[in-house]
Order: sequence, then structure tokens, then C-alpha cells
Amino acid sequence: MFIRGMVKGLSVTLKHFVQSYLGHTGIRDGQRPDPTLGGFFTVQYPEEKLPMFPRFRGALMHLRDPETGEPNCTACNLCVRACPQQCIEVEGEGKGKERKVTAYRYDLARCIFCRLCVESCNFNAIELSQEYELSTYSRDMVWDLEKLLALGDQYGVHETGKAW
Repeated sequence: MFIRGMVKGLSVTLKHFVQSYLGHTGIRDGQRPDPTLGGFFTVQYPEEKLPMFPRFRGALMHLRDPETGEPNCTACNLCVRACPQQCIEVEGEGKGKERKVTAYRYDLARCIFCRLCVESCNFNAIELSQEYELSTYSRDMVWDLEKLLALGDQYGVHETGKAW
């Protein structure tokens, strides 16, 4: 009984190995797999990247006003108060409607990607990006306003007209 179970398990493993190696992947979940991926299981990661899911929560990014090019952030500090990890610091200048952000610091190492800061923002100033390659050789995981705006320019708005 024990040997028969091992042989059966090994035969399933070998069958999938041969199918993946030869590219005979068949139909899976009612659709054919992408033939460019080279099989069921592997993606050659640095060269080939799978698209992220639309609801993926990546690093924080800042959005700009499309007409003026200025950041949407008004330094109201709602995101700071909503963040459970206190990984956001905001400094601003001015009063009332002329208030603008002067410094914004986001500690990526402490962020838990909960999206509470995005939901609390009334000005559509911040959003979570599709960025998932967050490793770095330096220990500088605190991003400033310029880096967040560059990330927002890179990912910005998708085809539905809304921010990611």
C-alpha cells in the first residue's frame, strides 16, 4: 500500500514535469495558458514579468493635478492620523486653500500597506502603486516627496481614468 502510493505520486509528478518541459500544457481552468510563459509553472523572472492584479497594494505614490502639474497634497495631515504605523510625516506652508506641501516623508520599511492613508485622503493626492520590486542595496527606506511624485508619474492613472 505504501509503495503503491509513492509510485502514484511520483507518476503524477513526472507527468507534470514532462508536460511542462515539452510545453504540452493543455487546458487549465477552461482557458489555455499563455504560450510565452513556457509551461505551467515557471516564469523566467527578471526577463519575464507577470502583470500585477488590479487590486495589488504596492508602495505609496503621490499624484499630480493633470492641468497644473502640482501635487494634489494640501498637507492636511489626514493620512498621518489614519496611518496605524506612523510611517508618514507631512510638512506644509500657507493657510486655507493656498496651503501646499513642502516636505513629505514615507517610511517604506514600517508600512503595512493597509491603504488607510489612501482612504482618508480627500484630495486624491496619494494612492498605492503597482510597484512590487522594493528591495534596495542601501538602508534608505524613507522616501521623500520627489520619489513619491516620480512613482506617481510612472504609474499614475490607468485606462479607466482613475488612479491605481
